[in-house]
Amino acid sequence: MTLKEKVEDRLKSFKTPGSVHDVIEKNVVKEIQVDEKGKVAFTFHPVSSVCPMAFKLAADIKKTVEQIEGVTDVNIDIIDYNRADELMRLLNSA
Repeated sequence: MTLKEKVEDRLKSFKTPGSVHDVIEKNVVKEIQVDEKGKVAFTFHPVSSVCPMAFKLAADIKKTVEQIEGVTDVNIDIIDYNRADELMRLLNSA
């Protein structure tokens, strides 16, 4: 299994708030990229621009991906969220 497949598999365990669908199915996490050095990057698109669970969900996702063997760094781009700058600062300081 490639590192990208491991990341995708792990992300399928995250259900979107109030839904039976995971974050990949609902396109909350998309454009997953993994380079040869283990750096993972993806886009986080909350289900709504004011999603009250976005901070917790994004932090949990980042922590989980960081724990995958072979991952050396995680970069998340936040789109279409009214507090994207604040969330980015929080994720980058963790």
